[in-house]
Amino acid sequence: MLFDAPLSPRADRSRSDRAPGPAATSRQQPSRFLDSTRRGGGVVGQAEAVRTALARGIVEWHNDPAIKDAFLAYDRTLLVNDSRQKETKKPHGPGARARFQKSYR
Repeated sequence: MLFDAPLSPRADRSRSDRAPGPAATSRQQPSRFLDSTRRGGGVVGQAEAVRTALARGIVEWHNDPAIKDAFLAYDRTLLVNDSRQKETKKPHGPGARARFQKSYR
């Protein structure tokens, strides 16, 4: 397994959400948890945004073309966002393309 993180988010309930003091951090091993701030979109869109941010951060930190090539070979959306957006609603219909049903009576 790549990380020794718990499989379930409930398995680590004893961990405090506050940052430890300076004395506690000097002897701790590096944290494998990540806090991210994201706004807007749905759950899947936010998860993909965090995934892209992590991959871009790793590539920028290491500055190694081999890592970037490995990410692109595995999944291009790790480094390049999906630019598709919802098409806006137009008049004379319930949505972007659909039109209200016509009645002759």
